[in-house]
Amino acid sequence: VGTFESNSNFGFVVPDNHKLSSDIFVSKSDFNGAVTGQKVVVKITTWPSSKRNAEGEIVEIIGDADDTGIDILSVIKAYGLSETFSEDVLNEADRVGSFITEEEKASRRDLRGLKKWSL
Repeated sequence: VGTFESNSNFGFVVPDNHKLSSDIFVSKSDFNGAVTGQKVVVKITTWPSSKRNAEGEIVEIIGDADDTGIDILSVIKAYGLSETFSEDVLNEADRVGSFITEEEKASRRDLRGLKKWSL
C-alpha cells in the first residue's frame, strides 16, 4: 500500500511501510487507472536488487490520499484486515446501545479531556 505518482512514461508507488526503503516502479501499462495522488495496492512483480528498484503493478485503487477515510482503508489493506464485521459482532454492538448510565460513568475513568499523547 502506498501513494501513486506518475509522469508521461512511468509511475511509482511510495510505500506507506517505511521498512520498504525505495519506491516501487510501475510501467505505464500497469497503472490500471491509477492517477497521481491516489492510495493504491501494488503487487510487486520484480523484487529490488542493488541496482534496481522493485517493479510492480497496481492491483487496487483505494482512493484519493486526501479523502476522508482513506487512511483507515490503507491500514486495513496493508494488514489484510476485514472491511466488514460478522453478523454476531453487529448484533452484539446493537445490544450495547448508545446511552451510558450515571452508575456506569461512575465506574469509569474519564480521559476525554486528555490529549492522546498525555496518557
